Amino acid sequence: MEVEVTTPTNDLPGVKPRSIIRAIWNALKSGRALTSLATLQDFGTLCLAQRVSDLRNDYHKPISDRWVELSNGKRVKEYYVTAADRAALNS
Repeated sequence: MEVEVTTPTNDLPGVKPRSIIRAIWNALKSGRALTSLATLQDFGTLCLAQRVSDLRNDYHKPISDRWVELSNGKRVKEYYVTAADRAALNS
């Protein structure tokens, strides 16, 4: 399991620098859209919905979601941060 290492910031107070929740937040705020499968492959966790809930409720992060249809016809939830919200985070 590879966890993205970044310089600690105060955007998630009390969260360790190498934690899964920080890696997920860094991916989202960098413009990536995440599904549960992508999170399993990239971060080794199946708890994307729970981590997004934590980010929204505990840290008030502007994470949006939408249903996307896969090539096999199944629908999955995809989480992302809009370009406008990313710009506001960087200002």
